[in-house]
Amino acid sequence: NGTEKFIVDGSGNGTFTGSLSAANRITVTGAATGSPYLDFTQDGTEKAYLQYVDSGDNLAIQSDGMITFRTVASAEYMRISSDGNVTIGNTASVQPLTVAGNVLFRTTTAEGFENRFQFLPGNAAQGGSFFVYNESESPTITIKGNGDSYFNGGNVGIGVTGPSTKLEVAGHVTINSP
Repeated sequence: NGTEKFIVDGSGNGTFTGSLSAANRITVTGAATGSPYLDFTQDGTEKAYLQYVDSGDNLAIQSDGMITFRTVASAEYMRISSDGNVTIGNTASVQPLTVAGNVLFRTTTAEGFENRFQFLPGNAAQGGSFFVYNESESPTITIKGNGDSYFNGGNVGIGVTGPSTKLEVAGHVTINSP
């Protein structure tokens, strides 16, 4: 319609104006047998790229350093470090997956979802907690790092796969008093 949408000025800086919709988008096209990609360079050296990998319809993101996911306000929420570790809510990668904050596993994301497992990091006074929920959303197992722990709503077996009483142990039991 004669309206400029993509402008590259004399210094090589590009500007895209408009929304990225199905009718108004940026398309990167490669050869029929190639894998098209967007290449990000600095001083002539490739630093990162986005690549469509045609062997399986995958998108590859590659960087010489880490890959971060940020908001408009530049707050970092997730990072994939160069060693492959993933951190969420934190920048200190100490395990293959490090999460700063609560973790909740659900059966579905739809309304009426059911919690199944939940990890709460706690603090120095209360320690961390782990919960397992039943179909009624009640915790049947509560393990607290610094306090009481509970097994509710069933029998507990140690060395027994189908306990018939509240506590059934296969083998010897030693009880020591303080």
